[in-house]
Amino acid sequence: MMKLIFLILASLALFACVADDTPINLGEGKSSSSSSSSSSSSSSSGKPGDITTSPQNCDEPIAYASYMRRLNRIEIGNAINDVFGSGGELIKEDKGLSNMEFNFATSHIHLNFSYIWVDQYLDIAKDVAKAVADNGSFATACEPQNESCFTNELSRTGKLLFRRDLESSEVERLLAMKSDLDQRFPAQNTGSRAVIMALITSPHFIFDVPTLETGIERPLSGKELAERLATTLWKSVPDAELLSLAENEELNEAAVLGSQIERMMNDEKFYRFTDYFVEKWMNLDYLSNKRVLQLSSQDREWEPLAHDLQKETKLFFRHIISNNLPVEELFNAPYTILNKRIAEHYSLPNENLTLKEFSLYRFENRSGRQGLLTHGSSLFTLGQQGKVRISQRGVKHLRNFLCQNPPTFDPYDIVEKFLNEHKDLNGRQLTQAMIDDPLCGNCHELMDAFALVLDNYDVFGKERGLDNDGNPVDTSVKTKNWEFTSAEDFIQQFLDRGEFQNCFGHKFLQYSIGRKTNSSRKQDYCAISTAEENTANESGSLRIKDFIKNIMMTKTSTYRGKEVIY
Repeated sequence: MMKLIFLILASLALFACVADDTPINLGEGKSSSSSSSSSSSSSSSGKPGDITTSPQNCDEPIAYASYMRRLNRIEIGNAINDVFGSGGELIKEDKGLSNMEFNFATSHIHLNFSYIWVDQYLDIAKDVAKAVADNGSFATACEPQNESCFTNELSRTGKLLFRRDLESSEVERLLAMKSDLDQRFPAQNTGSRAVIMALITSPHFIFDVPTLETGIERPLSGKELAERLATTLWKSVPDAELLSLAENEELNEAAVLGSQIERMMNDEKFYRFTDYFVEKWMNLDYLSNKRVLQLSSQDREWEPLAHDLQKETKLFFRHIISNNLPVEELFNAPYTILNKRIAEHYSLPNENLTLKEFSLYRFENRSGRQGLLTHGSSLFTLGQQGKVRISQRGVKHLRNFLCQNPPTFDPYDIVEKFLNEHKDLNGRQLTQAMIDDPLCGNCHELMDAFALVLDNYDVFGKERGLDNDGNPVDTSVKTKNWEFTSAEDFIQQFLDRGEFQNCFGHKFLQYSIGRKTNSSRKQDYCAISTAEENTANESGSLRIKDFIKNIMMTKTSTYRGKEVIY
């Protein structure tokens, strides 16, 4: 019966959603120091990736909304830990449940799951219920025969898990089940286990379901807004304070909402967001993929190094957010957070470092490393025979840092003809020929230029002096629209244009609302541009915590539209 409930609800969610797979295509954007008003237009400069944006009226009704959201594996585990104090790690460590998540998307096609997933989740839920009941994490202060005490604890716990008060019929049904099982198996905690399992396998726990009428433009209900805050900032369910404000219809007030966002970002649970967001944004789990590690076996120390490179990026992101530094520092910071193993990998002085401790490390000017772009986790690219694949690295960086999806691969016959015509060129010359070609250059100009300025790093992100063909590395790039001499030069040009800052805003918005965003969609454009303007006006720069807060307070984040999209 439980499986049937899960599958029916998942099917309804799936068919109720409408997909929108349009890739983000960012325009020239604004620098953080000179954000324009949300209703202004930005003109095209003719460079790749630019769009002409017509004036936007950000006071118009919200058109779109994600239909519903499901807690993913990490959110389920965190919620169980927060509510019961233990048990959630069993869920979080079970990688077999990882099909609950895909990048930042938690709606539409990612709502469905198989009988296999249901069986696996129910099996592990039994272990969680046993662990919670047996270690006294549930109704610990209640005497065995004190039904009133247990009822109060059940109501408190159920409210946190379901994000609403339990109905009297639900309480009665759970109490009757517990009483029956306790009589039949008095010494095994069976009744409490069954109650816990019923709570954590209920669709009311797994899903965030709209509480009010859909199909109209309206503010999110207090419950919906509390759920959005909790899943976004804590990767969990709302706490008692959020639920109380939601019930009293206070959470939707701007001052209250702002103070709650600040409270949640100052809580240790906010580190769950920093670690999870950057892991999915930067595809850090790719480094620990066993298949990838086997193919990268030429470095015997790769597995511990891969773990440390993941940690470097997570700690660096934590540092930027914890100190509310400008968003651009993610892209151009002259420092990172590393240990001795990473410093040796980067060929940096490391006599004062250890393998166990990570510390802030400021680069010397000669190092050439800056921000996330030159982290080993970002530069890692699985190449053929250990060689860097320029276009693959370029596509990766375009998607991560500029929110651009290049067109699909050219027809094979065109590629074959091009390669035959240029078969005498080496790799660097061939890449430049693709950039200069009238047909190929439209895609390859920025994509390959993005990677060529980083060609002094090998597939593992280690500095090298020779390119794939054994020639001295040349990181200068000159195209029809761009000219870079180094990664530092490239980074500065894009920070001046505001594209990285704008892309980060879209990445966060997509993560928070659980659907793809698009700068040509009015409400998404307005959310980012308004948040940029408000943040710059408040602090004089685009400081990251303030930027996140202002995105979450926009109409796009706090309203539900008529049309459901992915």
